[in-house]
Amino acid sequence: MKQILKNLKSESGAVSMLTVIFFVLFLSVLSVSFLRIVNEERQRSLANELSASALAAAEAGVEDAKRVLLYCMNQDNAGTEGNTGTGSPKDNCAALNNGSKSNDCTAVINKFRGTGIINVDDSNSNGLEGVVDSNGDYQQYYPCMFIDRFTDTIEFNGTAVDTKSPDVSASIIAPLDLAVKESENENSDYVKVDFDVTGTITLDWHLVASNGGVAETRGYDANPVKSSWNNAAMLRVEMVKVGSNFSINNLAESSYAVTLRPSGEGGAGEVTLSQYAPNTSGVPNNSNTPIKDVNCASSGVYSGYQCRVNIKYDGSNMNFSNGVQYYMKITPLYRDATVSIGVTDLVAIKDSKRYEDVKFNGIQPLIDVTGRVNNTYRRVIARVAPNAAMAGEMFFPEYTIESATKVCKKMRITNEFSSDACDYTN
Repeated sequence: MKQILKNLKSESGAVSMLTVIFFVLFLSVLSVSFLRIVNEERQRSLANELSASALAAAEAGVEDAKRVLLYCMNQDNAGTEGNTGTGSPKDNCAALNNGSKSNDCTAVINKFRGTGIINVDDSNSNGLEGVVDSNGDYQQYYPCMFIDRFTDTIEFNGTAVDTKSPDVSASIIAPLDLAVKESENENSDYVKVDFDVTGTITLDWHLVASNGGVAETRGYDANPVKSSWNNAAMLRVEMVKVGSNFSINNLAESSYAVTLRPSGEGGAGEVTLSQYAPNTSGVPNNSNTPIKDVNCASSGVYSGYQCRVNIKYDGSNMNFSNGVQYYMKITPLYRDATVSIGVTDLVAIKDSKRYEDVKFNGIQPLIDVTGRVNNTYRRVIARVAPNAAMAGEMFFPEYTIESATKVCKKMRITNEFSSDACDYTN
């Protein structure tokens, strides 16, 4: 009996030891896992903080780039080719006149350092470019900045005319202000086009990623009610030629418009606007109805856009000499649309010499800034549209073109008297 009790006590002690060892191991695993989770959360929080700070540095660089553009797009401050610029900001604007083809992403920062336009504290920068905060623990700054005044495309987000608010225009108005390099030297400046241009303007719309996915591409014999429309937006496209001496009669003679109706891949790929002139030599044009079924793919194959058409103003060259300017007005119908206008298929011609690298001249400059905090980087690419102060002669008063409210034209004018019969109370 004593031997049995002794064996039982011995077994009970072994079970207790095993239980204690099991719980010690369990708590150890639990503690290690908990510490690991805490450490991962701490690292994730630190990474988020560094990423947010790097993004803030990049956004600060974008704001500095806007100030550079605001200064240099003022025509009185244009620089000269080849000027390295170590003095006034006026001389340093030459850094923007040949595009952003340079591999040196610090060129703009260095040229405007200490000028008051890019605010760099040289006393604390320790050689860092575009310092935002060099006194903190993170060394927050942007090491790279590109500014491209001369772009292949410009992009807009258009609101359907029947869904816009009364104080917002539904139309996109783009001045076709163009530039080319007259010299084959890649470091030469772009110059404003004031001579002939031939070729087509590329118009893409319905960006699949942001305009509700892939739209239908079926054709319509007539325009249905909005609830039955599942295609990409219809676009009313108008181009007008404006000269230095411009009148209402000139507007009637030089303004062409057509409505582009998305269809399948069998739709038109090119449209000449002058074919839809309202009249020719004073005679109404009844041969071409100003609506055209155009090409839309079954998926977004044109750099993410579903619809593409090439636009010609008329059958001849566009002549930009003697202060002539062309404008394009685009109005989305049925639904909102992201629209891209490209000039890569245009060719400028001067004295029988062809210039194929045609760009938009500061219409929608591209800013590319990289922010850095420690070893964390964030990159921001932004398009900026010039306001009245930046645009100079390019500024155009959109609201003289369309009205947000009703317009009354109930007037009577004779050789002897005039009267206004409009009821302004309603």
